[in-house]
Amino acid sequence: MNIIKSIYSGIKASAFLLGVFSLSSCLENGDETIILETDTVMGIPSDSKADPNPVISDPNADIPNIQYITEKIDGQYVMRIDMTGIQDPNTKEWLQLFGISSNEESTQNIWVSVDNNPKGFIVKNNSSTEGLSIKTDIVFLVDNSGSMSDEANKIADDITDFAETLKSSGLDIKFGCVGYGGNVGSQYNDLIQGYGITGGMDISDYNVLYEFLNERDQYGVKRTIGFWGKNQEILANTASLYEYNYAGGECGVQALRFADEHFTFRTGANRIYINFTDDYNYPGGSNNISINYVESNWNAARGVVYTVISGPDQTENRPLYKEPSYLLSEITGGITYYTNSSFEGINLTDLPVTGAMQNSYVIYFTNIKEFMDGKVHQVKITVLSEDGTVRGEKIFNVIFEEKEEDDTNDEEDSEDISKDNLIGDWKVETYLFEVYKDGKLIGSEVEGEGEDILESFSSRGIYVYHNDLTTGKWTLSSNKLTIEYFEDDTEVWTITKLTSSEMVRELEESEGGYVYKYKITSKKL
Repeated sequence: MNIIKSIYSGIKASAFLLGVFSLSSCLENGDETIILETDTVMGIPSDSKADPNPVISDPNADIPNIQYITEKIDGQYVMRIDMTGIQDPNTKEWLQLFGISSNEESTQNIWVSVDNNPKGFIVKNNSSTEGLSIKTDIVFLVDNSGSMSDEANKIADDITDFAETLKSSGLDIKFGCVGYGGNVGSQYNDLIQGYGITGGMDISDYNVLYEFLNERDQYGVKRTIGFWGKNQEILANTASLYEYNYAGGECGVQALRFADEHFTFRTGANRIYINFTDDYNYPGGSNNISINYVESNWNAARGVVYTVISGPDQTENRPLYKEPSYLLSEITGGITYYTNSSFEGINLTDLPVTGAMQNSYVIYFTNIKEFMDGKVHQVKITVLSEDGTVRGEKIFNVIFEEKEEDDTNDEEDSEDISKDNLIGDWKVETYLFEVYKDGKLIGSEVEGEGEDILESFSSRGIYVYHNDLTTGKWTLSSNKLTIEYFEDDTEVWTITKLTSSEMVRELEESEGGYVYKYKITSKKL
């Protein structure tokens, strides 16, 4: 029990592995597996028409930014994969992808399989006349330490121009921003003291981004200091906790995790980060905000990082203490660009991220019910051009799950026990610990006053226990709150009260003839 272990035993729980995405559907109990052998919904070819993924060597093309969901279309469950564009590493042109049902003038250059079983699928491109609108959320991570003072205004202006260009392109795009690394004291917010997360705005439209960067009477590095827009108080409180735990210098991974864990990204939106810095990543000895953390825990669904370094080449690498910032791009499939302190020679509009979004595409395939067994399945996407010059492959894990029934209407007194009330940041006010033997209470303890124990439940189903940045996946069914951690460590709480401002939950477990009961009362921040 992660929070219990931390409170009573001082044992740090393992971090939840975020590399498996859970898909949902609504299958009736007793349904039998159906294998479709003819063309299915939307003209998706049957699996019998699919060829195995070709074996490629020396891949040279990145397949970035994958988001995937299941949709019910014409009575069939269909997996939809949204992906940004693939660039030819030689010509820098964007690939036009052709699937199984390509016409005679084009040759198939993309294949899909599940557990090495070839899948019939169709491909639709954002740049074609299909009328698709693939959502993209872009977050700018901006180092606002003192050494960035020369380039700060140019960066803010370029971000504004870049965002305006994207907004006017007709793409479905939202923006967010995180300022980090500035030693700002408490002049903007009593919660911001020293290095850490020093400012930001949640995922919003262009107008909010423009206001944040240009209309707050700030100049230089101060343009990304302080919080703005929706959820600004929650973000400020959460940012102060990050700073409190990990003070010590510029840390792009800290900013990346802050956005990943606390921004309200849109469901199904591709995520792109652009990190501006002139320095290394400084984790201060903490693995939780190190390059190693990203390499071990990141996955394609969480986004691609592009890095813009306005400083000299970073040749030193001291893991956990002084780490090259460009490694964030290498790990996530992005690209690194170098400029000088005047920010010359860089035009954000020319970054390949623009072309990647304009040339995004969607893959659809069906016949997935046979995989809805609660186990991990491997999805493989292979790209191979006709002349063999473009070679790429992406492998990721998926758990196909049945959709849980909506229990929000079960009882009148459970109407407040809803996801809307649960989502947000919570401070533990009190926690009660009781021990029973043979039905008799033999010990108890009440704690909480004067301690800062903070938890977050994000709209994306991610749970964060901030005191050691342990993360997990949460689900809510009726009054049962399940928090699932790595290595099969799971807590199932019974919520006895949940309003927009207060939550009370209880848990009971037995071991060695003893019964342990926990009760936590929390207030929403």
